[in-house]
Amino acid sequence: MNDNHGVRLVSHDQDMQAAQEQARLGFRNFWKEVATDYNRIVPALSAAIVKCGFPVDDPSSPVEIEQMWIDNIFFDGANVCGELINEPQHVSSLSVGDAVLVPKSGISDWLCQIDQTVYGGYTIQVMREHMSDAERANHDQTWGLPFPEPGTVNVPAPPTSFDEQLVEGMLNYLQEHPEALQAVDEDGRTLLHLEVLYGRLPGARALVELGLDINVRCNRGWTALRYAEEVGWEDICSFLNSLKAER
Repeated sequence: MNDNHGVRLVSHDQDMQAAQEQARLGFRNFWKEVATDYNRIVPALSAAIVKCGFPVDDPSSPVEIEQMWIDNIFFDGANVCGELINEPQHVSSLSVGDAVLVPKSGISDWLCQIDQTVYGGYTIQVMREHMSDAERANHDQTWGLPFPEPGTVNVPAPPTSFDEQLVEGMLNYLQEHPEALQAVDEDGRTLLHLEVLYGRLPGARALVELGLDINVRCNRGWTALRYAEEVGWEDICSFLNSLKAER
C-alpha cells in the first residue's frame, strides 16, 4: 500500500459523516483484533490502521481537520496512539513516522486485513462507491488490498475461542506467580483493568473469581467498569454491574 494515497480531507457529505460515526461505533471490533494479535505467536493481521482527524495549522487551508492514517496501534480506552503513515498536506507540525496520540472522538475510520478479507474501511467504501470502475480499479491497485464490493463493510467476528486459551495461560502463570495477581502497570492498571480493556470477558470472570478487587482505580481514576463502558464492551458491563461494581 502506498500510504500517501491514504490521505483524505474531511467531507461534510452526509454519507461520509455517517460512515465516520459507524467507524467510531465499530472501533471496538478492530481494537479486539489488534489486542488479540498481541498474544498470537503468528500474527493474523497483515494490516491494522486507523484514520484520525488532526487540527490544521495552515491558515490558508480550505479545511480545519486533515484526515490521516496511523499504524502500530495502541488504545488505552480514551486515546488511540500510533505512528503517522501519511505525509501531511496541511499540518506542518507533523511528518511521516511521528508518534501521535488522538482522543477516541478523533477516530474517523479503521481498517484491518485477515487472510484475504478486509474489515472496516467505512469511509473508503463511501469513496469507492462514488468512483468510476476505472478510478476504483486504480484506487484498489494503489492500496494493494482486496476490498469488498463498494458500500459493503466487513466487521470481524470476536475471537472468543482464543480468549478462552488466554485465560488458561493466565491462570497457569498466576498459579506459579501468585504475587502477580495484585500487580499494577505504570498507569496503575490491574490485570482486571487490562482484561476489560482488551474485551476479554472470560479473563475478567476468572480474575474476579480469584478475588481481585473489581473497584480498584487506575491512575486515571477509572475502575474496570469505566473501561468497559468507554470501550463499549456491553457483555463485560453486564457482568460487572451484576456485581454492583463502582464506576
